[in-house]
Amino acid sequence: LLSTGGKCRVAVEPLVPCRRGTTDESAGSFFRRRFGVEAASCIAQPLLGGIHAGDLDRLSASSVFPQLVDLERRGRSVLLGLRRHAARPAAGGAFRSFPSGMTTLTGAMVAQLPPGTVRLGTLITTMTRHGDRWRVRSADGSTHDADLVVVAVPAHVAAEVLPAVSPDVAASCGMIRYVSSAAALLVYRARDIARPLSGSGYVTGPARRPDPVMATSWLTGKWDGRAPHGFTVLRGFFGGDRDEGSASLPDDTLIALAHDSWAHRFGIVGRPVLARTVRWVKGSPQHEVGHLARIREIDARLGALSGVAVAGSGFRAVGIPDVITDARSTARDLLDRWRAR
Repeated sequence: LLSTGGKCRVAVEPLVPCRRGTTDESAGSFFRRRFGVEAASCIAQPLLGGIHAGDLDRLSASSVFPQLVDLERRGRSVLLGLRRHAARPAAGGAFRSFPSGMTTLTGAMVAQLPPGTVRLGTLITTMTRHGDRWRVRSADGSTHDADLVVVAVPAHVAAEVLPAVSPDVAASCGMIRYVSSAAALLVYRARDIARPLSGSGYVTGPARRPDPVMATSWLTGKWDGRAPHGFTVLRGFFGGDRDEGSASLPDDTLIALAHDSWAHRFGIVGRPVLARTVRWVKGSPQHEVGHLARIREIDARLGALSGVAVAGSGFRAVGIPDVITDARSTARDLLDRWRAR
């Protein structure tokens, strides 16, 4: 991954002085300062690009990896801090999912609620004060009154729902940028793949382009039950902040690009027996420099109104575990403040 000079630069990270000041810093600036230009380009950008579909020089270090920023503040060296706080690897690997897919999670959530609580296919258009309660209006003209409302939608959707609640909050939500991505999933006969697929996948750094696939994983290596015996499922990602246009390419083009890349890399001799594409239009929020300050402002303005809060990946969390934790905390805090009135 790194040249000898790049490795040496990473090795001297413990000697790099701490950054003075508490202003927000881009993830790119943080990694170049701590580990050098090469590590930032060849390791940090591919990894963070795969997780956040973002650009290292626009993402906020404090937002996307607060633990590393905190390690520097508390102990100067990030590497030594990671070594001190290294956790034992989880049994069975780092990845977890449900045998029947992610609908298991949403189904379990619905099962915890009274019948009729969840209303699918209901587009919310506006939210306004109605006495001491909140009135939420749907596109079909129906209204729903509530004491408390958690707006758990993408930030750009919240920007359309909240103008009557707070124009300033709506404007702030609208400033949180989202980018699009797409995935191609191809199923091959395992015997057609000449080279072994060790691990669970890889990410492609800018220096490795022109490979058009941003990241690849073999789902049959990450989780059991994703394909019958003798078949392998490869998933390739396109788009993100640095190449968003590729997420809009036709399905056949994405499938061809993925197959050609993998045929070259893994020595695949046959065609896929099944191919599908999935798209996430404006699906990845970008926690850019200044994001935490914007969220604090949003929370303060909504907190002054009583009975309304925002939650979700566009605001304080990214991955599913963090989103669930944030949702529980948001709901609990909102309820506690309402009861204390």
